[in-house]
Amino acid sequence: MGFWRPTGISDLELIAEANYLCNDLGLDTISTGSTIGCAMELAERGVIDSDLRFGRGDLLHKAIRDIAYRRDLGDEMAEGSFRFADTYNATEYSMSSKKLEMPAYDPRGMQGQGLLYATSNRGACHMRGNMLGPEVLALHV
Repeated sequence: MGFWRPTGISDLELIAEANYLCNDLGLDTISTGSTIGCAMELAERGVIDSDLRFGRGDLLHKAIRDIAYRRDLGDEMAEGSFRFADTYNATEYSMSSKKLEMPAYDPRGMQGQGLLYATSNRGACHMRGNMLGPEVLALHV
């Protein structure tokens, strides 16, 4: 059994530039990143015909611009990961709750956060409640 190797994009400078580009274009970084990940997954599985695949950092900035300007596949991706995946009957590849993409707080490791994602009127929203303090850091507010 070998070590797990990330297959995503791991170039931190490229990721930082992508973050800046999203902000500059008025795109939510969480939803954009998750939607691009969903598109990569669908491409890897042969659901969509696209070169946008895991590890293809060279296509990241183009994908972001395509979403912002609704060009090519970006036009569909601009609707978010759930609606994008739904176009291909593949909503199980949208990492979302109530059609809102999951933020950085993984509910598998923070059960209270998962409960918030499931019960929040917005879905996977890190703004409506955050269990990081009480659940992980043992802070009682």
